[in-house]
Amino acid sequence: MTTNVEITETPEKARDGTVIVHVSVSGALTAERYAFLEDGLRKLIAKHGSIRVLLVLEELEGMTTNAMREDKRFEKKHIAEIDRVAVACATREDKSVPPSAIPFTDVNTRFFPLGEMEQAVEWLKQK
Repeated sequence: MTTNVEITETPEKARDGTVIVHVSVSGALTAERYAFLEDGLRKLIAKHGSIRVLLVLEELEGMTTNAMREDKRFEKKHIAEIDRVAVACATREDKSVPPSAIPFTDVNTRFFPLGEMEQAVEWLKQK
């Protein structure tokens, strides 16, 4: 499967005005694709100061070791600007994907099944 990463700023905002960003990842997240993701998020952080992320994982095959290393470095640097992350995946506790293979788990993260996207967005909107 080809890795696909998409980043879009949604029209939705948190009740405090924080921008909600939709990130979709499928396939294996390599260091190269993570760099694309990081660059897109860095630009949105520069534009808005703080963001919340709706991270949708469909058919995620995990992250390479280099991508995990980049994720930890990015999180450490930007933990204050990523207020919370709602992770929507096939199942709430998808045993095929270990937590270490999911980006942004060092910030305030909550998992939702793919069928509960509205609840995920509502959680992101809360103060």
